[in-house]
Amino acid sequence: MKTILLVLVGLMSMPMAAGAYETDVEVDGVRYNINTTTKKAAVVSNSYTGDVVIRPSVTYDYDGTVCSVTRIGNYAFDYCSGLTSVSIPSSVTSIGEAAFRYCSNLASANIPSSVASIGLAAFRGCNKLTEVSIPGGVKSIGNEAFSDCSGLTSLTIGRGVETIGESAFYNCSKLTSLNIPNTVTSMGDGAFKSCSGLTSVSIPNSLKSLEPHVFMSCTSLTSVVIPSSVTSIGTEAFFNCTNLSSITIPSSVTNIDSYAFRSSGLTSIEIPGSVPRIGNYTFDCCSKLKSVKISNGVTSIGNHAFDNCEALNSVSIPNSVTTIGDFAFSWCMNINSFRVDIDTPISISDNVFIFYNATLYVPEGSKALYQAAQPWSRFEAIEEYPVKKCATPTISYANGKVRFACETEGVKFVPTAKCLPKQTQNGNELELGGTYDISVVATKEGYRDSQVASKTFDLNQMGDMDGDGEVSVTDVTSLVNVILGK
Repeated sequence: MKTILLVLVGLMSMPMAAGAYETDVEVDGVRYNINTTTKKAAVVSNSYTGDVVIRPSVTYDYDGTVCSVTRIGNYAFDYCSGLTSVSIPSSVTSIGEAAFRYCSNLASANIPSSVASIGLAAFRGCNKLTEVSIPGGVKSIGNEAFSDCSGLTSLTIGRGVETIGESAFYNCSKLTSLNIPNTVTSMGDGAFKSCSGLTSVSIPNSLKSLEPHVFMSCTSLTSVVIPSSVTSIGTEAFFNCTNLSSITIPSSVTNIDSYAFRSSGLTSIEIPGSVPRIGNYTFDCCSKLKSVKISNGVTSIGNHAFDNCEALNSVSIPNSVTTIGDFAFSWCMNINSFRVDIDTPISISDNVFIFYNATLYVPEGSKALYQAAQPWSRFEAIEEYPVKKCATPTISYANGKVRFACETEGVKFVPTAKCLPKQTQNGNELELGGTYDISVVATKEGYRDSQVASKTFDLNQMGDMDGDGEVSVTDVTSLVNVILGK
């Protein structure tokens, strides 16, 4: 027993092995947590005031191990209201969660190019920060990273940044302009919500969607161009953008969520046919909206979609629309012309319209149908207009090319092709055959689309595209590209 005790006492009296120690040290008022195993250090919480300079490295006095300062830890300067500036060395690669949150007197903070990530709420509430430059080495700007930085007037986001988190710049009310580099592929929910001083924004073509609330309550925003890379506009994305008078929605957009432009300052809007449904309340309370163009291809108009658009004076509904939701045009009291390009009245609720002191324009030959249908018959006047329709196109084939023609001048052809292959294998030979079903529609602005024209061709009769006397896989590929206009 005595021998065992002596051994234990001897072990306890030996120093811990270098490279296996973690502790806090303080140098010039800055507290660091060092790890002699990794030889790395992080700035940790302390009572910080005035101007703080973070060292690129600190030394563990016990054994002389030098530790590189690579991180500003979570909550390191949290609520240090006396902090006025901080100098961050290029050894730092990450800024942790709430690292400088509510440092209300912090007026200057350099972010070196070595930093790869900025954590959740890292600079939230630093309302004396006026300029922020985020280097391209930062791949991710965390949720709420600069929210409530109400004094921020200048923001540079470096090329290389990929993700801007939810509410990252929420309520940065003095920020007037914004240039987002085309390396950014994601902007989170409410990323620039309530940036009420923002007048212009450049949206990069690297984005595929505008997330919910992304520019909500940007009340000084006047115009936005959405690039053709964007396919979706989220809920309340531009809600309460009261000075947003114009916006271009490209044909790449296939989804616009409810409330997307509610209470905005739009004066006119064109909705492309690529958007099948106008969501509930999408343009509700757009009090300056005078002109609406709904393109052919839209099939559904949601509940309250244009409710309370009191300046709206004319509306045209294409023949692709099959559903108009409750209160869709209620309280649009200044509409004097309502045109529907639909031969047979669709069924709608009595509450779609509050007004009926307007003229309803319907296609030639359908007036009696609308006079007999409720609530369409309640309009003050119903008048017919002549219908212009593209002639049915023809399809022909000659000299290795499929050709379309139409008696209506200036049309565009929208073709489709379906191959019904027939293949026969004999030993090491593969005989290609089968048929092509080719369809085409003629379309033109201001005209109804033509009827669908269809024709079937035998592949063996038309498929030798390269003139070598044989139908090959190359011929088939070339033929499809010709038909589809590639």
